[in-house]
Amino acid sequence: MAGTAELRSAVAHARLCLESADVSGALAQLERALPDLASARAAADDAVAEAATLYATLLVSADSADLAVAWAELGHSVYCTVTGPSSALSLQAQAVLGRVWTAAGDPDRAVAVYADLARRLPERLGPAHRQVFNGRADYAAALHRAGRCESARALLAESCRAHDRVFGAGDRDGIKMLARLGSMHRDCHDEAAADAVFTEAVRRGRKHLPADDRLPANVSRLAAAPADPDHECRPEARADPPAPATFGRRGRPIRWQGV
Repeated sequence: MAGTAELRSAVAHARLCLESADVSGALAQLERALPDLASARAAADDAVAEAATLYATLLVSADSADLAVAWAELGHSVYCTVTGPSSALSLQAQAVLGRVWTAAGDPDRAVAVYADLARRLPERLGPAHRQVFNGRADYAAALHRAGRCESARALLAESCRAHDRVFGAGDRDGIKMLARLGSMHRDCHDEAAADAVFTEAVRRGRKHLPADDRLPANVSRLAAAPADPDHECRPEARADPPAPATFGRRGRPIRWQGV
């Protein structure tokens, strides 16, 4: 396997390929530098972790998620060993691992990864950081994909309210989170709740964002889309996931206050 300097060079060249949307070229750079998992595990430094994490991301883009799992696990594991499990690099690699498990069709493993990530992010960044709210939203999305829909909606609804308290109702990220919540309600065939949330998201966008911002129109298109025909809601033993949030009452529709 290539040494540290060669690995860093391969990663740099792969990123250059990506700047011109050449995913195949980027993959080729990393495939030459990372010939096999055993050699990569034996080297186990931050250069290996960076290359393995990027390689996993590219494999997902190339519809090879099953191959990406081992590389994503390696990248995250090495970063945890070298830089600590709550370092910025480890958390970034953990997010990649969650996306890889999702793409590989294992939503339960993705939930476990995102749950741990949602716990670690506020420990590192504080409770009011944007990345913390994004991590909660990703965790909620993972729960929804796994069919744990009541927990997913409860977590995302509380995250939306907390986000509003910190950043205000007109914040772009908050409007996107509302749209994700609307999609969850729709996939679970609660059309009334979906319509209410989508309507509020569009209203906020039109009120608070610049006139040429495309987000309100994009949310309107999302609201008009059909429910995911493959989504299945699963019975849950408990209504709330183990996440750093306080949830509202179970089963209550969300009534958004005008701002």
